[in-house]
Amino acid sequence: WLSVAPVLRSADLAIANLEGAVSTRGAPRPGKLYTFRGPPRALRAAASYAGIDVVSLANNHSLDYGRTAFLDTIGHARRFGVRTVGGGSGLDAARRPRMVTRGGLRVAFLGFSDVRPLGFDAGPGRPGTVPAFPEIVRADVRAARRRADVVVAYFHWGVERATVPTWRQRDLAQTALDSGATVVLGAHPHVLQPVERRGRRVVACSLGNFVFAAHSPPTARTGILRIRLGAGGVVGTSFRPARIDGVQPRLIP
Repeated sequence: WLSVAPVLRSADLAIANLEGAVSTRGAPRPGKLYTFRGPPRALRAAASYAGIDVVSLANNHSLDYGRTAFLDTIGHARRFGVRTVGGGSGLDAARRPRMVTRGGLRVAFLGFSDVRPLGFDAGPGRPGTVPAFPEIVRADVRAARRRADVVVAYFHWGVERATVPTWRQRDLAQTALDSGATVVLGAHPHVLQPVERRGRRVVACSLGNFVFAAHSPPTARTGILRIRLGAGGVVGTSFRPARIDGVQPRLIP
């Protein structure tokens, strides 16, 4: 976080995709090629040093070490003051928006995963993530919009290493926008995809890797999307480019 933390801390709100369990418990999911788990101190650093305020758990790695480790992740995040979206102890909890007020704006955060390993979906009384079914996206964004000035929807979607969004990404993004979302963010492809302004709204199809191992030039290109919000929606956007060195994103002057 050394290079990027000052930019993140300068924001009123900083959100990221947390792709893995934060726990000392659990075992790797059988049959899964890649499984990710990190120690609680890593999340504490992301919160206290880098200034991360909200993380999305709606992805294909948050349950890599089972449901106990997944619930540990939520507990550690709460302990370090980080709000979680897109995952919970049951489907109702996972779908619940996280509301934050900054600068007089009520901002609601939601998370949805369209990359769904078997057993990752939350259910009644079953911990897991929120599936990106259009009917769920539509209902949850509409409900959040009734309570908030701005709705931010974070999706896990698309095809790994693809530099252009799929029709499914575009369809889900449009569903969120039509339902009242102001900001749509995306992850999973591991490379950057277009950031599109749509009037007073914005869609970032994929923000690529960040604090993550990158083994090729496309997967090493990253950055920080900065969005200025007002009561009427997106006021402005800018992008601070960075490049991953090992697992560390370094800002490009």
